Amino acid sequence: MADWLFAVHVAIGALGGLCAGLFGIGGGVVFGPLLLLLAVERGIPVDSAVAGAVATSSAIVILTAVPSALMHSVQGSVDWRLLRVLAPAAVVGAALGAWLVVRVDPRIPELLMLALLIIGIRALWKRPAAAGVAAVRPQPAMLVTGGSGAGCMGALTGTGGGLITMPMLVRAEVTLPQAIGTSAVVTMLIAGTASGVFAGEAVNLAALISVSCGAIAFAVLGARLATKLAGGIIRWLCCALMIGISLRLGYWLVASLLA
Repeated sequence: MADWLFAVHVAIGALGGLCAGLFGIGGGVVFGPLLLLLAVERGIPVDSAVAGAVATSSAIVILTAVPSALMHSVQGSVDWRLLRVLAPAAVVGAALGAWLVVRVDPRIPELLMLALLIIGIRALWKRPAAAGVAAVRPQPAMLVTGGSGAGCMGALTGTGGGLITMPMLVRAEVTLPQAIGTSAVVTMLIAGTASGVFAGEAVNLAALISVSCGAIAFAVLGARLATKLAGGIIRWLCCALMIGISLRLGYWLVASLLA
């Protein structure tokens, strides 16, 4: 691997890992699109680029989500009662999404990724419940629907599903620390299920190792920052990240459809 490519992979890992810990979204929203765009820029065919980006991103998300989830759990930011309903639905959805990856048009996962980014931005725009304020508990039907949808879309796009679960819990008036911590655990389960279905197929081992170098350390840093930064700052940073990636991914999709 060229030195410049290794450096780019480490930078992608650092950014994704930071986002994994800070926002509870697993970092896949960074890994998936950026690995795809990098592969396309290097001349890799779209079919192979999409499959490789999704499979590799799912594997990396496990490595970032585990330390992030553990850190949030230690800090008491995981709602285990919500997870009893949310986790099984997410795992079933993830198995379905991973099965669909190689059976659909390669542009569909990226169109879904763009849609999820837009949905996440809109969901985070609403002010969440303040820490320590009693909030209405999400209903089981919403958790099952949202969890299975997050699992399917997370596996299909390689994002880990945190892009759905974290904004969903924020919208349901779960306090921001609890939404981030709970989402981190769900993301870990979705990525683990998807990687089990992929069974290493299409994973770029060199990218997996180099991206993970930056991702793991920065996931722990992000989880620590999540307890120190104001909720409003975290939400706006997450929105800014999503908007930037949405614009770049949208440009690539339009260009590929018009080509």
